Amino acid sequence: IRAQQFEAERAHQWYVGGTLGLISDSNVIFASDTALQNQPTNTAGERLLTMGTLRYRPTYEADHEFAAQLDILNIYTVDSSFKYDQTVHNTDPFLIDVTFPYTFKGVFMGKGAKFDLVPGYESLSMSSEDNTNKMIFNSFLLKGLSTFVMNENWFANYNLELRQDNANLNSSVGDDNESAINIKITDANLFFLNKEKSKIFSADGSFTHNSAVGKNFIFDRIDLGAGFMTKSYWATMFNTKLSYFLLNYSSNATARLDNSYTLAAGISKRLSETLNTGLNASYNINNSNIDADTYKKYTVMLTLSYGKGF
Repeated sequence: IRAQQFEAERAHQWYVGGTLGLISDSNVIFASDTALQNQPTNTAGERLLTMGTLRYRPTYEADHEFAAQLDILNIYTVDSSFKYDQTVHNTDPFLIDVTFPYTFKGVFMGKGAKFDLVPGYESLSMSSEDNTNKMIFNSFLLKGLSTFVMNENWFANYNLELRQDNANLNSSVGDDNESAINIKITDANLFFLNKEKSKIFSADGSFTHNSAVGKNFIFDRIDLGAGFMTKSYWATMFNTKLSYFLLNYSSNATARLDNSYTLAAGISKRLSETLNTGLNASYNINNSNIDADTYKKYTVMLTLSYGKGF
């Protein structure tokens, strides 16, 4: 049976996937990729999320595989009256990501292991400057991802991500130059709590250092999270997670320091072999020594996802 499953998977060289999401957001904020990281607009918005993935995998063997992948993400936002609003529209990202993941599977120090080396290129377009939509960042990235089967009830992931971010903003000069080398280290763990592996506890943490050319955009960030997933009624999966991050702009003239807490919960359901749906809600409190960066917000998101290999 396993041999048949392997051959069936190898025959699927192509994969196409997509997600459509409807988001109600009480306080739209700027994405963490931008100079206005986590800065609120203090405006509610209704958002349409579209994501797409196309992957070609020419190599798939028992111990290694290689693929080329294209990912596209777009968000379009209107105000709570479903009217165009430039303030919230300026937060909308259009992201293109091209990666070439190479995967090695085997045994390392007596444990089942999987290693991924993922070089790639990313471009981010927004209208956050002068109300004009344009590419504001292009980035070269290299990810080293590893998964270890520590035992039958514990899977551990240790990841390293390197990015070269090149800013294309008119304001990105001198101490405000946002071009940077970004380094992120992540430790994420899954613990299966029963024999059926239907109850899962997750714990993760990461450290990010952004070494920007301009001192005002040098920052360190620490993320911590703990979550729980379980099978629920009507063949659904229930999940909840408590997250925290500390964001420190120690070289900035304002010495910005944020402490952010998020509680999230959701359910998901598989509708067919190719369709999944989910409903998720979150509440976020961001405390900052800068009044403009202090806020509270909630988000509710309904998604429908499709994925098929061929």
